[in-house]
Amino acid sequence: MNKKGFTLIELLAVVTLIVLISLLAIPKITKNIKSKKIILNETNQKLIALAADTYIENNQISYEYGYEANGSIYCIPVQELVNEGVLNKPFKNIDGQEIDYSSKVKATYQAEYNGFSYELVDRNSCEELRQYVNRPQLTEEMIPVIYDNSINKWVKADKNTNWYNYSQQNWANAVLVKDLKTTAQSMSRGEYIEALPGTPIQDADILVQLVWIPRFKYKLFNSDTNQQIEIVFEKASQKKSEGVNVWLTHPAFTFKNNELAGFWVAKYEAANVDDTLLFKSGQSAWTNINYTTANEKAISMTNSGNIYGIQKVNTHMMRNSEWGAVAYLTNSQFGNMQSNITTGNATGVYNMTGNKEFVIVDSENENSKGYALSETSAWTTNNSYVTNANRYLTRGNNSIFNYANSEVTNANATFRITISNIDSQTVEY
Repeated sequence: MNKKGFTLIELLAVVTLIVLISLLAIPKITKNIKSKKIILNETNQKLIALAADTYIENNQISYEYGYEANGSIYCIPVQELVNEGVLNKPFKNIDGQEIDYSSKVKATYQAEYNGFSYELVDRNSCEELRQYVNRPQLTEEMIPVIYDNSINKWVKADKNTNWYNYSQQNWANAVLVKDLKTTAQSMSRGEYIEALPGTPIQDADILVQLVWIPRFKYKLFNSDTNQQIEIVFEKASQKKSEGVNVWLTHPAFTFKNNELAGFWVAKYEAANVDDTLLFKSGQSAWTNINYTTANEKAISMTNSGNIYGIQKVNTHMMRNSEWGAVAYLTNSQFGNMQSNITTGNATGVYNMTGNKEFVIVDSENENSKGYALSETSAWTTNNSYVTNANRYLTRGNNSIFNYANSEVTNANATFRITISNIDSQTVEY
């Protein structure tokens, strides 16, 4: 007869062995946990958060670019808080013991709440992650907006709260509005500027709807099939060249020898209503237009006494490199290639896969990296090479990566504008 089960002595031996292993392992595990996160009582947690908030506010120059990017992490030495007088000694942990002042406060930015979460950690358990997203450069006439689904309207945004969140594919939007009231429900430009966040923007008042494209670098790629493009946002003072860690600052952010923090692009294609240039929803695209005329119209938007109210900026027909920047951002973790909108939601650029659109051929080599031409030529069959003999180019038409040579006048082509924060205007065509 085979023996089944264990004897009492054997069971006791197994239990004893498990207890001994636990006694040896648990202290080590506990020590590892405590070495990473220092536990504080509720009052001291609030003191740390208040001290770190004050420190960041006092040192904005170190945080002004990075903290708006959701998930950015900063490591603030506790001794720095003490040195600046925002935290007093002695400071104790949950066991009543004075902490090691070489510990660090791990500050993680949470865009949803427009603020940081804080935890006190061991000095070796905090690694900074600075994700720079340049703030949209609003002119005095631009109204920051967000879309309110509950009323199906654009409303004035509070630019200091959750105006945009690129990690959630929500890009920053703004509008240019009429100077004077036109209906009983409408407001003047000055009234919109002074209005509280949440104020609905009447559609009849809107002249131009804009989307901010922040400066970024992208990881170089070589693929015959459409792939997601890796993108990292960066400050205007930074610039990656080809071959440096295989990252390249997108060429659209260098314009007239200026390094741009970003640029605004028209959310919609051009419309011509009573000889007024509009870029807004609900309008028919202006087609059968001359390439040169289109850019002259775009540039004239800043003429003295213009209806848009904008000055000291550069308006122009979209450049080829700028189209490439929007295409790459759309095809990254921050966009949505499966939609007619670059983000798949109301915050993106509309219909860049629809009509053919004229773009300005930049002075640089059009087949160079970043233009969504040579790098992505295998991603579409509807393209033709840019040549010096034919400087007229259209983009779009069924794919954001499509491009084709064009005559100076194209019955099927329209255009859209971009706005850069540069005080200069030069006709380019």
